Amino acid sequence: MVTVKKRTRSGVQGPQRLRKANGRFVVTIPDEEVVKQGIEEGDLVFVTVRAADVRPRLSPQLETLLDESLHENADTYRHLAGR
Repeated sequence: MVTVKKRTRSGVQGPQRLRKANGRFVVTIPDEEVVKQGIEEGDLVFVTVRAADVRPRLSPQLETLLDESLHENADTYRHLAGR
């Protein structure tokens, strides 16, 4: 018999590193999240998998300033890149 516990609390929100162990892919759930969710080894959990893009992003304001600087100082940047 399988017991399903309905959970309404949100789970792990940040990116987790995918690893391989004993020929299988695994993702670690932090201890704090296990306690917060009230789950334990052997419980069935729901997992959504999608690739994470964690590259730094400029704010729209900084992106605009960078674009303006690249346009206004293109010759200087080309000169510096050639060094």
